Amino acid sequence: PFGLTLGDGLVGALVLGGGSLAVSIAFERLAQRPSMGGGDIKLLAVVGLFLGWERGLWCLFAACLVVLVMQMASRLREGGKGIASQTFPFAPAILVGVVIASIL
Repeated sequence: PFGLTLGDGLVGALVLGGGSLAVSIAFERLAQRPSMGGGDIKLLAVVGLFLGWERGLWCLFAACLVVLVMQMASRLREGGKGIASQTFPFAPAILVGVVIASIL
């Protein structure tokens, strides 16, 4: 799809999957708490495989914005306590990001 070659897809999988894995490991070592689940990392690798690294990065950016909006809405609704202290599934936001990146 999108005129990508196999090499473009593999680079996208490496950039998104490998990059998110590296950031997750670094965060977990520094913060001493879990960050991103393995399913989210695998999903990002598959997204990179199909969208390539450029659209994949747009997807990741859009997913982060979606999560930010959801966090702010939750905090406003819950009176400032929101879901920031709980684990939050990132996969739905990634899938919204896929739709946005596919349209761009």
